[in-house]
Amino acid sequence: AKARSTACASGGDCIVPAGASWVLDSDMDVRSLIIEGTLRWDRASSGLVLAAGFVAVQGGGELHVGSAEAPMENGATIFLKANGAAHAYLGERALGGYYARAIEIHGRRLERTWTLLAADAAAGATKLFLDHPPVASGWRVGDRIGVASTQGNYINAARSTTHFITALDDGARSVSIDPPLATEAAGGTQLIEGFPVPIAA
Repeated sequence: AKARSTACASGGDCIVPAGASWVLDSDMDVRSLIIEGTLRWDRASSGLVLAAGFVAVQGGGELHVGSAEAPMENGATIFLKANGAAHAYLGERALGGYYARAIEIHGRRLERTWTLLAADAAAGATKLFLDHPPVASGWRVGDRIGVASTQGNYINAARSTTHFITALDDGARSVSIDPPLATEAAGGTQLIEGFPVPIAA
């Protein structure tokens, strides 16, 4: 397998040619990426970033980021840039296949990908209490989570937000987050006309 690091100039239009097998072993920042051969993400590397206006796997090409048997345990980011590059069939800011042989993206296995807030969280809060233990769910420090909005109405709703996990506590079923919450988020069960109703982000 050929290392990709010297194969494509930064900011250029990169093509993995048919019959070639490359390993993504360092960051790649290109205008566009067309894969007609094989591009395999180096599972031993952590924090690699592939940035391109589009990533097109075509003409029997293959893209592998981990596999079902050996998922990608380390951090891996594919960032689709708004740089005007457009594929003839997939368009702009797309990752997809056009007569591709395979696109495999397998990340770390999680026991649970979502949960609800167990208690209200005020604006500015840096700790969230959850319905489920985060460590047992497979979450880690450095993971990014989303908190759904529970404020406003469908016309003027607050925006959902994303945060990085800075600490986890299974005993308290809590996570510490950064940045802090911008708005209050409802959690737990509320009494509505005498009936308990779960209302939670």
